[in-house]
Parts: sequence; structure tokens; C-alpha cells
Amino acid sequence: MSTITITYAELSRLVAIVGPSAGKDKFLPIFTCIQIHSHEGRVELRATDRYTFAAARGAAKYDGPDILIRHADLKHLLSALRVAGAAGVTLDVDAEQERITATATDSQLDEQAVSLTVTYQVPKGEYPKFNPFKADWSGTTTHPSFNPTYLRHVPNLGETVTFASQGVGKPCGFFTKDWAVIIMPVRVEGDVTENWLARKDAEAA
Repeated sequence: MSTITITYAELSRLVAIVGPSAGKDKFLPIFTCIQIHSHEGRVELRATDRYTFAAARGAAKYDGPDILIRHADLKHLLSALRVAGAAGVTLDVDAEQERITATATDSQLDEQAVSLTVTYQVPKGEYPKFNPFKADWSGTTTHPSFNPTYLRHVPNLGETVTFASQGVGKPCGFFTKDWAVIIMPVRVEGDVTENWLARKDAEAA
């Protein structure tokens, strides 16, 4: 069994970053999950709906296996922690029993100590293997093509965000030092940017 001890604020932030990229289609339940991953001994959350891919790294220590938890379960946990006035939570990850047990830490409600423990069943299924931080962004271009609807998946946390694209019809990404959101491309005929610039030049002539 592996354990993650994480503050409410940190867990809430990680879920806020990757949550919008989790799927909502009940007929594709695996994509409604968030993957808990270990990166160099720290916790990393990952999510995808097949069109956007998001990953966020926290400071909390975790050296266990990749495991899934439903996005809805994480939102339920955060809501319960908030109501209980918990400062943090301990997540006991039991991959063999396929469950995650969450226990609130330092929780008080109306100056009374509160005991809160919730067990979540781990969903079954093969989760896509991806790592937005390892994408090759060499030879970037200023001509990305993507569905602007997915821009809502990029979190607005008051941080400076770096944008990069792999080329026309290629993925584009938004990065900070500890999170990344990748938007899959929309294929277009020809170079839209050059066509648009040419039209503007013709209009100005």
C-alpha cells in the first residue's frame, strides 16, 4: 500500500487544472477518470477526454503505482473535506484491493474535531499512456489549428502560461513549470494563416 499526504489547497488546485480535461461521456467511463501518477517521487494527476490532455504536478510525496479515481469521486472528496473543515487528506492507495481510502487530517467543524474517512473503488480499464511534459516542441510554429472550445480546459490561475505548437494540424500546448494542457489539432486544407494574411494585404492594396 502507498500513501499520499496532501493539503486540501494543493489537491484542490491539481484537480482544478486537470479536471476540465476529464471526459463526461458515460459510454466511455475510463475517460471520466483521473490518473494518479508518481513523477520523481511526487504526485502527478493526469486526465484526458481524447481531445485534450492535461497533467499537473504537486509537492506531495508519492512513490506508488499508477491508479485511477473517478473525477466525480475527487469532486465529492473535495466537497466533503471542505464541509469538514479539513486542512488536508491522507490517501491510502491499495492497488491489490483496487481501492483508495481517504482520511481527513486536522479537520474541525464548529470548533469540534471531525473524523472523516471515505473509501473509493478503483475503476477497471486500460488508461491511455501519455505524458504532455515529454512532447517534442522543437521546430515550433505560429500556425496552430485547434477547436477554440477546448480553450476552456486551460486553467486561469493567474500564472504566466507558455504556448507552443508543433505545426499546422499538429497538437498545441499550454505550459507552466508544473502543469501542461495539450489540445489536439483540427486538420485544415492549406495554410490558413498565410491565406488570411494574403487576403488582408489584398484588401489594403
